[in-house]
Amino acid sequence: MLAYQVRDRVLRTEPEGTKLRFPNDVEVALHFTPASAFGGVAKKGRTVGRQSEATLRWDANTGRQYVFSATPLDPADVAAQSGRYKVRFRANVFTCQTRVDDRNGLQHLIETLAYVLPPLLNVDMLDSVTLDRVGGSVGGTSFPWELSRSLPGNFEVTTTDEQEQRLMGAWERLTSIEDEDRRIVAALQYFYVACRLERVGSSPWEFLPEIVLNLAKVLEALFPPSSEQGTIDAARQGLQQLGYPADEVDRDFIPAIALRNSLDAGHASLAIFDAADLAEVHTDCERAEPTFREMLRRLLAAAESGTVSLEPFGNTEPSKDVLKVLERIRTANERNP
Repeated sequence: MLAYQVRDRVLRTEPEGTKLRFPNDVEVALHFTPASAFGGVAKKGRTVGRQSEATLRWDANTGRQYVFSATPLDPADVAAQSGRYKVRFRANVFTCQTRVDDRNGLQHLIETLAYVLPPLLNVDMLDSVTLDRVGGSVGGTSFPWELSRSLPGNFEVTTTDEQEQRLMGAWERLTSIEDEDRRIVAALQYFYVACRLERVGSSPWEFLPEIVLNLAKVLEALFPPSSEQGTIDAARQGLQQLGYPADEVDRDFIPAIALRNSLDAGHASLAIFDAADLAEVHTDCERAEPTFREMLRRLLAAAESGTVSLEPFGNTEPSKDVLKVLERIRTANERNP
């Protein structure tokens, strides 16, 4: 839980360099988005005011549905006193005032609010809200709660000619794909999902466990395990056939499967990890996308030239176990339509 989302953050004081003094009275402010869920703003979403004129829109291309409210809800403005905590929702801004003894106490308060309050709101609010930013003040000194470092940029410098070559290259590859290339098609789809998850998240790591899961599926689709060979060994062997040395395989690819198996990606985990260990995991995940992209380019080129041969995928029928699960679901739906 949160193994991939918790990042090293710092309190940047304003004016810069001002020292925070403790113990002290503090205020923490969480700014949520979309603001329309909290009233005062009329935007498309899943929340509409009772007795308000509204229009339901369905996009037949994407399947998305939105509701547009002609009149927004009045901005939320509700407060409470809970022990030593004074809290208030004012529109899309939540504030918590209390007194803390030291910087660690403030950090704990911020992390509790930032990581636990959004999932709690999500239980009752259909517009699944996320945090836009977090800040506050200690005494009279204000601060934003920001990342301690920037992430490596993943950008590309290109030309129109190069882009056109890529566009037509995708088409040419599509026309050359055969039914027996099902493993390649599956790997491409899993990688596509991994990239989309990174693009649509409120942060690059919001869906990082699911990104890791799909990267592991890329390898498993291409290099399936067998009764004699486990998932990791099968991936090692397949990647070495593509020309990757053993040390690069273990550094750049195997962690996706290992993390899927053990660290809150394929299975739930409530463990609390050391920040230094998580930093290593985060660094590894940040470089995974370009590494996997280059591997798929190499694979497609090798498949076109006939220099690589993947294990045939002959049986496209679901397994008996899967069919049993589907039958149970069908039966349950028939009983409770």
